[in-house]
Amino acid sequence: MNKLIVMKENYLKHIKYTKSYGTYKCYKHHLNISVDYFIKNKLLLTLDNLYLYIDYLKSRSCCNKTINYRILQLKCMLKYNEVQSEIIKFPKLKETDKRFNYLSKEELNILKKYIIESNIKEENKLVISLLLETGIRTNELLNIRYENIDYDKQCIYLDITKNGLTRYVFYSDLTKRYLKVKTKGKVFNYTSKGVFEIFNRNKSKLPFKDFHPHQLRHSYATLLLKNGCDLEFIRITLGHKSLRTTQRYLHYDNESLSESYKKYFKI
Repeated sequence: MNKLIVMKENYLKHIKYTKSYGTYKCYKHHLNISVDYFIKNKLLLTLDNLYLYIDYLKSRSCCNKTINYRILQLKCMLKYNEVQSEIIKFPKLKETDKRFNYLSKEELNILKKYIIESNIKEENKLVISLLLETGIRTNELLNIRYENIDYDKQCIYLDITKNGLTRYVFYSDLTKRYLKVKTKGKVFNYTSKGVFEIFNRNKSKLPFKDFHPHQLRHSYATLLLKNGCDLEFIRITLGHKSLRTTQRYLHYDNESLSESYKKYFKI
């Protein structure tokens, strides 16, 4: 068996039992692409060949962020298998500072009205409202169990998360409309693909450029921040280990910049 495949399988086996299933799937996807490239082109994992791989990824319109992520998985694989390589010290490519894709407060009001007034299934309304009001990830949504819901305090205990850190999230009256009161069992029987299909089916009915599950996570964080919420609360409810990760939401759109300028620049 090819040495690269052996290293990949050793590393992924470790990830499978030490990380969440969602993380494992993500790592596996990107690592498979990288390893397949080197095997199909009969290339050794050297620094010179890494440059060829980067050129290949760029020709496939991959952004530097994606390329850095794939190189990172190669580095982690090498480290786990205790292989000395100059690739491990390869510096990150410069990434462009892209703005988060989020819905404005006005667009969130449109979405809320759509959830309430549209004739889509109530279970689908619950999917959208929960993602909107809690900022949770899709995989976390799909692992919610009725026994972890406190209906009086309107909060949910998440015991299966991306990074393994359990946490509480809170929901408002919109979600309460569609959340059934049960004592046990999973709330949803969807797959991640099924959740994305819900968003795709409703996208054409909404006046948004984009509409996808993770966008509501960005919208949740941005809305709280613009309303003056404490950054630490946002960090905890998003499930970030580091405050630095949450600080990425400290962005401003042109409207906010204009309002701040008019408010503070006075002579």
